[in-house]
Amino acid sequence: MRKYLLVGLHTCGDLAPTILRLFAKSETIVGVVSVGCCYMKLTCLSCDLPPAPNIPTCSSCGCHMAATSVHMCMETNPQGYPMSMRIRSLPSHSLSYEAREMACHALEAYTERLEDTSEDLHVHCHRALVEVILRKRGLKRGQLKIPRSVSKLPFVDYAKAVLQSTGVSFTFEEIEALVPMTVEWWKRVTIFFLLRLLLAPCVETLLLLDRVLYLQEQTYSASIMPLFEPRVSPRNLVIVAHKHCVNNSES
Repeated sequence: MRKYLLVGLHTCGDLAPTILRLFAKSETIVGVVSVGCCYMKLTCLSCDLPPAPNIPTCSSCGCHMAATSVHMCMETNPQGYPMSMRIRSLPSHSLSYEAREMACHALEAYTERLEDTSEDLHVHCHRALVEVILRKRGLKRGQLKIPRSVSKLPFVDYAKAVLQSTGVSFTFEEIEALVPMTVEWWKRVTIFFLLRLLLAPCVETLLLLDRVLYLQEQTYSASIMPLFEPRVSPRNLVIVAHKHCVNNSES
């Protein structure tokens, strides 16, 4: 039987958990190399309800089922996070969209921008001020799509481009009124972003450890190793796993 090595170098969102599950269940795939990204796109349905009277237990994975809703079992409804029974057993394992999005950023790459006192640092304040306009209209973060080409624009042009791309109505006076805050607040917003960034490795480590634990629970050898230069590729941690196979010539 022909054997295969499964490699994923840009496994966005649920693609990484999917190829790990494929590796675990396929007899022909004997090794996997996975580099994850876009953690905020992971599905994070959870079925770890606390033990309570009259709540049945799932026969597939042993978790407690919700009596009044469709049971989201790890086996019948695979999710991106958590994958492992070990992490699912923790009382507070859930990760918010903000936490998972934060895990996509690399402190090493951002350090260069700080050293250069780059104008790019202002974009965090610009984004926060646009949020003020959005919140007034009851819009949420997920409804905002920011074109890559606008990040270095002055605030007025930035705000116009972002709001126009979403079809949000606004007035020039509304944007102009926020201009003084771009001078007053950009350093504070940058500091806040940096404080969040310090926690990013912790969140990414939890996500990757969950995947390694899942593979180990399937009795496969798995580990995490740094492979790329983080200043070039922020997602530099790679999951490597393999199965112990008997060579055809020896069988």
